[in-house]
Amino acid sequence: MVTKVASQSSRKVGKTGEERRRSSGTQKAAAGSSKAAVAAEEDEKITETASLPLGKALASTEKSIRDDAIRSLAAYLSQADALNAEPLSDLEMAKLWKGIFYCFWMSDKPRVQQALANEMAEIPLSIQKSLKNQQQISNTAWQFFEGFLDSMVREWWGLDKWRVDKFMMLVRRFINAGFRLLDLQGYEKESVERFATMLIKPGGILQANDVKTPNGLMYHVCDIYLEELDKALSMEAEEEDDTKTVPITSLLKPFIDMAAACHASQHFDRMLKAVIVPYLDDCLVSETEQNARNNVDRASKRQKRSTDGGSQCEYPNIFKRANASATELRSQVFSELFDVASRAESVEARRRRIYKMCREEEERLEDEE
Repeated sequence: MVTKVASQSSRKVGKTGEERRRSSGTQKAAAGSSKAAVAAEEDEKITETASLPLGKALASTEKSIRDDAIRSLAAYLSQADALNAEPLSDLEMAKLWKGIFYCFWMSDKPRVQQALANEMAEIPLSIQKSLKNQQQISNTAWQFFEGFLDSMVREWWGLDKWRVDKFMMLVRRFINAGFRLLDLQGYEKESVERFATMLIKPGGILQANDVKTPNGLMYHVCDIYLEELDKALSMEAEEEDDTKTVPITSLLKPFIDMAAACHASQHFDRMLKAVIVPYLDDCLVSETEQNARNNVDRASKRQKRSTDGGSQCEYPNIFKRANASATELRSQVFSELFDVASRAESVEARRRRIYKMCREEEERLEDEE
């Protein structure tokens, strides 16, 4: 009798365990379905927020509304290439940048301005990084970048003395971002040429002969160009193990082309003093340092490492990442200068100045021999 009761009790316990296992499996399936539902709901929320914000949202007096609008804009543009969306027309991009311009205009506190400038400048980089195929060149990223340049040329005239500094900071951030975007795209020839064309096209930020281009804006870009290029190359080297070589001369082409075509001598002088001459001087410094490294023996190398504080170049990262030696880079610039000065459309006064520079370089090389 006891055995029978024990047997019945055992069967009951076994049945209860089986039911528990079934119940556990059902609960796990339900939990999995619940997680999938939550994930789908989150995707829907992301899709809903990834839309072009209205201009009134971008220019709102409420910081939280402006912040949401910028995030929504970044999300939308990051999906545009992946979804093969129709590119924005020039008019649509101009309207969009009108709103973004006033979004930055409304930011008053220095830290808020800096954070927003960084966030805005990262948008074209985020667009490129969102592509599954990183070898693909994002048209949307360049369209957004060009929209910024065009917007600055249009709106610069209306800046007052209290706001010009923060917009100069914004220009600095975007020029830096432009160089980093080129790096993400592997310095493809198409991308480098597109970047250069944006700068000197009619109404471009470096188009010295267009009355629409503000002199102050153009001079500011001249002043920061080499500095931001060097800084961007330094940032890229830190992020990458296998660094790519950079076509430095091609990145200087906008200044070389404009130098020979400038109608106003003050524009020519600014491009020479801010970009071309400092770069050529740095080529000589880098060349001298390289020759010194090549001529010393191993013992003096060890001594140099212990006493030398580093390169004396003003822009050392440019020469570390360049696709040619400092000697070759300097020669390339003079060759390009001579070629553009020889064109029929070159301004005669600029041609004479450039030819004089080339003759002086030839004399320097002869003296070294």
